[in-house]
Amino acid sequence: MKKKIIIFLISIAVLFFNFSFIVKAEDGKVEVPETTQGAKEVLMNMIRVGREELPKNMKKLWTEEVLPVWGRMYGWYKDNIWSKVQEGLKKREPAVKEAFGQEKGEMATDIKKEAPKISQYLNSLWQEFKNLFNTDK
Repeated sequence: MKKKIIIFLISIAVLFFNFSFIVKAEDGKVEVPETTQGAKEVLMNMIRVGREELPKNMKKLWTEEVLPVWGRMYGWYKDNIWSKVQEGLKKREPAVKEAFGQEKGEMATDIKKEAPKISQYLNSLWQEFKNLFNTDK
């Protein structure tokens, strides 16, 4: 029941919102168009003004409000968080290099152990591939 009431109220709000665009306001006087042709003219005028003004307004909004906020957010992040991350990375750099060297050595020994198995597997795979096209059977 609540959903129906909310949908009804939203529909009424949209209807009145659209109706307000049809009403002309000149010199502080509100005037409702007499005919559908008059309403159409008002609507077409609104569309024309919207096409001309919307890009300008969006550009102005972007350059004057959005970019400055993002710039301040980036500055705050750079000062308060990124500087601490860099300090932590500099402190851990020797330990990371040592761990990397150990892992590199372990991987080299693993590759030496596994290389014959990989080579054998690739040879058998190549044989299977050649057998697919072998027509002597």
